[in-house]
Amino acid sequence: MQNRFTFRPDTSQVVRLAVSLVLAVLLWAWVTQLQDPFETREYSNLTVQTGSLADDLQIVTTLPQVHVTVKGARSDLAGISSSQITVTLDTSKVHGPDKYLLPLSVDGVSGGVTVKTEPREVQVVIEQRETKVFPLTITKAPANGDESRQIGQVSPSVSQVTVTGPSSTIAR
Repeated sequence: MQNRFTFRPDTSQVVRLAVSLVLAVLLWAWVTQLQDPFETREYSNLTVQTGSLADDLQIVTTLPQVHVTVKGARSDLAGISSSQITVTLDTSKVHGPDKYLLPLSVDGVSGGVTVKTEPREVQVVIEQRETKVFPLTITKAPANGDESRQIGQVSPSVSQVTVTGPSSTIAR
């Protein structure tokens, strides 16, 4: 006959096992924190890069400076500098001229870190980009009472000027 060994722990053994497991996890976390402490680094006045837009669209709004907060273990933050962090305006949902509230994304940060930007989103105005040709005309300025200097014949080498920009600016 075969002798079977069955282990049936009682309540006190289960409690001791659970307490031992909790203490082991807490000790591991404490030692890890001592060896590689959790830190927060802040990077201010970062410039926002714009994502790709259709060739006939242009952002009219002045983009703000961004404040980035990075949290993580010291070893994960060791290789991060402000020159490596790139903040980009996500323009993937822009399909035409309008006002948009667009999120910001951060690149150049890897590992087990948490990244937060302030602001998180930026409101921008997108307008149609236009090109218009204006004829060049010469207008003589009125004399300021000083007749000692005079401009004679002016012969410009160009007869027109091409201006490209947002439609609201071109209309002015």
